[in-house]
Order: sequence, then C-alpha cells, then structure tokens
Amino acid sequence: MVAASPLATAGCSAVTGENESERTTHHHVKSSTVRNGVPSEVKQTVFILDLFEKDGNVEMLVSPQLDLNGYDIPGTKQTTVHLIINDFVDQWQQSWTEQKGLAGILTFESGSDNPVTITAETEFEGGGSIQTSRHEEIRYASGTK
Repeated sequence: MVAASPLATAGCSAVTGENESERTTHHHVKSSTVRNGVPSEVKQTVFILDLFEKDGNVEMLVSPQLDLNGYDIPGTKQTTVHLIINDFVDQWQQSWTEQKGLAGILTFESGSDNPVTITAETEFEGGGSIQTSRHEEIRYASGTK
C-alpha cells in the first residue's frame, strides 16, 4: 500500500498511485511582490518543490529563495510562509542567516477551493522586508475542483 501519492513535482505533473494514468497538476496563475525598504534589485521567488496527497490532505513542500543581486544585507532574516485558501490555512516560520535548506511543508484538505495562495515574507534584522505571493490552481486527479 502506498502511503502517499505524488501529485506534482516542481511545477510538473506526476502519476498518482502505481500504474495509474490520471494526473494531478498545479498551474501557476500569477505572482506579485511588495517591497518595504528593500531595493528593487532584490528578488524573492517561492518554489514548489513537491506536492503529495496523503490521508485526505495535500502536503506542499515550498522553498522561498532570496536573490540579493550583490546587495549585502547582514544579520538574521526571518521568513514566514502562509497558505491561504479563501482564509488562512497553514504557515511555517524560520529564522536564518544562510538560506540553504530553507523549506517547509504547508498542508490543506484535498479538494479545497482554488486558487491557493502561498505568501512568503522575509524580514531583515536591520529593517525592511520583501513579500512575495504565488497563486496556484490545483487540478486534482479525481476531477474534483
């Protein structure tokens, strides 16, 4: 018995279960960024590394990546990632000085409404922040929503 069925990997579709041809995908709808005291050259991208359906829930592994484009922003950064589907659903938070391995899991109920919004906000110890929102449409293999 398979404990988890991959729904999508890094933005691509994946086969659900063994020997099944049904596919579930996530489709990127749009992204937006809000900067507060941060140069426009500083970019933040939210990546979906993996997506699994397990026990009636979808687990989404996300990783926000910050590209400083040569700017030195010293000190600790704190990143908070929210999942929103009509309302707040889940979140995780990490403080870091090096973003290697910055990732976490967001969980929501299978068949939930679309689109889902993933918002990552990184606050800098010396002041300023950058917030990136990624809107995704989930296409479930079962054909629901």
